[in-house]
Amino acid sequence: MRRFAIILAALLAVLIVEPAAASGIQVEAVIWQFSRDYPGADASDSDLPIRTVQVKTHDGTDWMSTYDSSPYAVSGPGAIQQLRSSYGSQGIDLVAWFVPQGTDVDGQVAIAEQVIDTGVTALYADVEPFAGFCNQDCGYLADAFWKRLRNERPGARLGVMYDPRTQWLGPSAIGAWLSIADDALPSCYWESFAGQAPWDDPAGCVLQARDDLAWLVPGRALNYVPLLQGDSTPDRVRQALDAAVTAGAGRAGLWRRGVVPASVWDMLRGYAPPPPCWQTLSDGCLLKEVSADPIYVMEAGAKFHIPDPNTFLRMGFHWSAVNIVAGGFTAGIPNIPRDGALLKEETDPPIDVVYGGARFWIPDPGTFAALGFDPAAVRIIPRGGFAQVPLIPIQYTRFHEVSRPEQYVIIAGQRIWLSPVTLQQLLGAGEGQPLYTVPGGGLTQVPERTNIPRGDASCDGNVDSQDALLLLRNAVALPNLGLCSFLANMDCDNAITSVDALL
Repeated sequence: MRRFAIILAALLAVLIVEPAAASGIQVEAVIWQFSRDYPGADASDSDLPIRTVQVKTHDGTDWMSTYDSSPYAVSGPGAIQQLRSSYGSQGIDLVAWFVPQGTDVDGQVAIAEQVIDTGVTALYADVEPFAGFCNQDCGYLADAFWKRLRNERPGARLGVMYDPRTQWLGPSAIGAWLSIADDALPSCYWESFAGQAPWDDPAGCVLQARDDLAWLVPGRALNYVPLLQGDSTPDRVRQALDAAVTAGAGRAGLWRRGVVPASVWDMLRGYAPPPPCWQTLSDGCLLKEVSADPIYVMEAGAKFHIPDPNTFLRMGFHWSAVNIVAGGFTAGIPNIPRDGALLKEETDPPIDVVYGGARFWIPDPGTFAALGFDPAAVRIIPRGGFAQVPLIPIQYTRFHEVSRPEQYVIIAGQRIWLSPVTLQQLLGAGEGQPLYTVPGGGLTQVPERTNIPRGDASCDGNVDSQDALLLLRNAVALPNLGLCSFLANMDCDNAITSVDALL
């Protein structure tokens, strides 16, 4: 457990970030070439739900006008100033981005500094180990170019755009680039990464890239600004945004302005992040108290302790999805799942259903189907999670086994058979609790009591004055006032006996 705490502290150190703004997450449109990205789905930037644009300014030592025929393409510092003025009049900030390439370090430092000196909000380097990018020179440029730029412009906000897939992090030397950056911008292009889990999943990519910062730049706090694939569906973009909020991002880029469908822009106009799962206690919510080590996962209204990092990772969780809550918060969360919950431990095949605060084993698929259960409703809990759910239901719950008519009531941890007459009287008096149907043989886990003396109204194993009092009160329709001595001691002999009940 101590080892888990140490590992957890190291992993979470880079993940504790300031919460996103109350208005939600800010979306920034990425612009590659003006001739390709305008007009796009909407001709006017002021009509789009954006407050920042990320505009490409150069490749290596070449301004973008070398490749882009648009009159708005960046041809030098003057063109950047004009763009700042144009976007600024619409309330939009300008971030510049570029591709470092080649070995002309002096030339690349000079052009990057010209861009920074125009007053852009930030400068981002698009670092990728492919032809047309830094290719085989990524590590060299990180040391010779990027570090020098930081030293010569120490107050500039620098960011790194990169392919987050694990196999490309080393060849692109992303750790070295991020080590002196302010912003991390992984390119989560789930449509382009089809078939490459978790990168082909909008939320999976965003959360995994956030987790990877823990080992790429251990102990370093970075602004997390994932770049999302704009040429996608509104639902998938929403999933990515929800995950970005979960990961602590206050901003996200959208690649790229010219290919984003109108339906996605419409979704973004009305987008509001979901309430944090620690408020709704929704399934899959990960919780950790600020002053305590354990991490819990919520399932079916209950919390389950995740015993170690291997279990955490094996269950597919992301460190960036852990919610830090106030001390003592988890004490108010139930340990017993809600009625009807279907549970399965992640390392074992049995499925149990929870009724009346107890769990009942479902022995086979036929029984599962006969009880009308939905396989999609089965919730996976950590190994050992079943131990916190008892086998004995709570007091006065009523059960029968599937395909059997006999009904039982649970009293004092035992099941008591309800005869047809007793059951009819119980239901007629409106006292019947909900009837739970459990798998065949399921009630054998609850001890049966058969030797109930006639007249034992309290079911405590004895026929005494309490039973007489209960029976008489019921007969004359008195409310249940409780067995108070000053009420029950009718003959003032300081003993509660059947005489008191008769009196």
